[in-house]
Amino acid sequence: MTSMLARISSTAEAEATLEAGADGVECAVGADIAEIARAVGGRCAVTALAHPAYGSPADQISALGAAGAAKVRLILSEKDCAGDLRALALYSGPVRLAAALAPQRGDDRDLTALAARCGVTDLMIDTGGAGRLLDHCGPVALSDFTESCRAHGLACAFAGALEAPDMPRLLLLAPDALAIDFSMSGPAAFAQMRALIPSEKTRLTAPAAGKRVDFSLMSERGFGVDLDEGDAPTDCIFVRGLTVPMRIGAYASEQTRLQNVRFTVEADIIRAAHAGDDMRDVFSYDIITDGITLLAGREAFAMVETVAERVAGLILRHRRVAAVRVKVEKLEVGPAGVGIVIERRRAAETADIRQLFPGLRGAGKPKG
Repeated sequence: MTSMLARISSTAEAEATLEAGADGVECAVGADIAEIARAVGGRCAVTALAHPAYGSPADQISALGAAGAAKVRLILSEKDCAGDLRALALYSGPVRLAAALAPQRGDDRDLTALAARCGVTDLMIDTGGAGRLLDHCGPVALSDFTESCRAHGLACAFAGALEAPDMPRLLLLAPDALAIDFSMSGPAAFAQMRALIPSEKTRLTAPAAGKRVDFSLMSERGFGVDLDEGDAPTDCIFVRGLTVPMRIGAYASEQTRLQNVRFTVEADIIRAAHAGDDMRDVFSYDIITDGITLLAGREAFAMVETVAERVAGLILRHRRVAAVRVKVEKLEVGPAGVGIVIERRRAAETADIRQLFPGLRGAGKPKG
């Protein structure tokens, strides 16, 4: 289950975000942790941000812990990430340790391993105010980061000017937490993002009459709502002509080089009861493009038939998808393109994400 963290700087923001359903608060550098901890009153864990520029990490952690922080996340400086992590190892108190990396360091597996050795329990990629996360890191890079974290027993988290359209894309990777900056998003957008991140409460509680629910996301996270699909009207969401490089082919020579493969996907989506006006009402086509990108970037395939089946299975996992048509074309095998077109309908039981992305085994299992 992915948690929603609210980035805040005051008690007023803490109250507003908890009222909106945040799972935890992460306090900005310089915020009054003691005041915020008193206001929260044990309703959720309080995380405080720290930075090496403000003094010894061990001293900052001790002070923030004394003020009421249960966890301290050190924002690692770009110049000496390893040195900052080693400084964390000097702390031996009860406060849990976390760290945040800049996007360009997210692919450094040595840093992930070092973080685990230095006592860090969760690691985050954070743009630090330098723009949107998905403008810095594609789905393959973020998937590699989550895999690296889990290989070392770390929870993983993402932050960086996140918006509502980012939610279905990032949930596909099953991070342990997403951090939303409340002051940047504003109350309305924050509430919308909360509605897009399934929680334990929404899993156990049926939706109120008339409440908008993104069934695809609910299915994504392992729970769903009954739909009578027999005569349900559908709309068609499509992605046409998406060309990605991938390793594909039965010959050994094809497995060692990248070939351009073109995808066209049409998905029949069960129509919502009302016209869609925000991300809670729609099936995001980014789920299709990101899913294809992940498959292409993570695996080699012998047959286009296998690729088409995997893409269809990925899309049919989402409860609102009634049927899907997938066209896969190899573009570099000779004078003509070759490929396959398949059509599949969603079965009663859908595939698990670990079957669709074997590299993500253990997805959705928090590490502390």
